[in-house]
Amino acid sequence: RTDGVVESALRLVGEVHRRDAERTLCRETRETTPGDLTGGVGLFRDDPRARYPDRVFVTTAGDVTGRTEHGLLSCRVPAATAKTLTTAVLPDDLPQETFTDVRIGFERGTTTGVADPAGGGPFTTTARPLLDDIRLAPAERTLCRPRS
Repeated sequence: RTDGVVESALRLVGEVHRRDAERTLCRETRETTPGDLTGGVGLFRDDPRARYPDRVFVTTAGDVTGRTEHGLLSCRVPAATAKTLTTAVLPDDLPQETFTDVRIGFERGTTTGVADPAGGGPFTTTARPLLDDIRLAPAERTLCRPRS
């Protein structure tokens, strides 16, 4: 019956407009990200001025999928960016109380933590520009470009 298809479509459309924690049908997972997941890195930026935190997953091949407050995204970063994010030494995890403004978090393998957004190590100086870039409109991005 077509009304079942319409009902399912309306439910799916409604799901993508809910917060991640409130979804029951449509959830983003690393398993839906193309590329090698075992060596990838998850990044998030929590900005108190933003409605939702930015969350992305970068594979070793440079494929990026995720969500910003502006919606879902799928793009690709240069190989050097992917290599730094997936292999560079991770910054020391900072206590949550350290941050009053923007927090940059990471998850790689079994390691999770929060990095200083003003940090100077290779990982942070690569993650921060990527998280800035994905907030731009796709045509304005210089780092995370459409997949070919």
